[in-house]
Amino acid sequence: MQIIWTEFAKKNIAENLDYLERAWGKNSAIDFLDRIDAYLLAIRKIPETYLTIGFGDQIYKFIANSHVSLYDQIGEDAIFLLTFWNNSWNPEKLQEYLKP
Repeated sequence: MQIIWTEFAKKNIAENLDYLERAWGKNSAIDFLDRIDAYLLAIRKIPETYLTIGFGDQIYKFIANSHVSLYDQIGEDAIFLLTFWNNSWNPEKLQEYLKP
């Protein structure tokens, strides 16, 4: 299954990795990426074991760390990474970004 990144997700992950590396060191950023990689491998195999949310069809939420959640949507042949949402951001704006 193909992984497709939205522009917003690309921007979000870059910002989050930069912050993690500056605040907590390179190993923290690597751990974050390892968690994302493990999640993507697992959701490809058995997506129904993960938390879906009420913003639309097949949108999943993965808590990457205590500050960031990954929202993605499963299509027939692809996983769309929608956003790496900072949990301190305004939750009302989240719905705007939950579209591939």
